Amino acid sequence: LVRGGFDAGTYHLEARPGSVRVDDVDGNPTLKLAVDVPGIPYSDIRTYELGGREGETVRLRFRPVDVSPEYVTDDRYDATVSLWLRSGDEYVQLSQETVSVGVRR
Repeated sequence: LVRGGFDAGTYHLEARPGSVRVDDVDGNPTLKLAVDVPGIPYSDIRTYELGGREGETVRLRFRPVDVSPEYVTDDRYDATVSLWLRSGDEYVQLSQETVSVGVRR
């Protein structure tokens, strides 16, 4: 979380984008990226259609978000980041990690 400039007072959740190389695609699978930071509170889910993207590298990003300073009271927050793949009618979880979100004031 980075404090906004110009006395805006809000914080912005920033993260470097990830990437996935798309190979061996059958049908139209969907990749779902989810983040949950309950301490501020913030959640986001992004979906990426993979059909027709054979050989491409897909950049995975969360939406930029403003967080009110009333929620930013600690120096660190735990976040859960999950990656899911849908093929057909069901999602399969590929990974789930707990990461630390630091606060820059």
